[in-house]
Amino acid sequence: MKPIDNIHSDIGRDKGRIATNGAASFVRPTSMQLPGVFTAVWTAEPGVYHHPGQPTGEIFLVVEGTASITLGDLGSHEVGPGTIVTMPMHVPCSLTIHSSFRKFALVPQGEPLAPSRVGGETGAVS
Repeated sequence: MKPIDNIHSDIGRDKGRIATNGAASFVRPTSMQLPGVFTAVWTAEPGVYHHPGQPTGEIFLVVEGTASITLGDLGSHEVGPGTIVTMPMHVPCSLTIHSSFRKFALVPQGEPLAPSRVGGETGAVS
């Protein structure tokens, strides 16, 4: 394990989900894997990406770009650099990317996460 990783590095990335318009996304595991947590950098070009939801939830920090995220029936929110999103387990989401997007994601590999939080308060965007 390297103690330092560059979030802007695309070395070692793999193809991820494809947007409804055919745009590509990529995922790259970071060198800083922790026990019980998968960490990765996800990048995507403008388009709409659908995800069925993680069985254990996901936390991510938007590093660059802007998007609209719809989390199940929890509503739609605008996100951008600095926004932290906590997605509860099995909640499907739709991410509409407006500009080249990069996030740092942490996916627990065991215990599920609590209800969704976008920003500082449940269901609110900071």
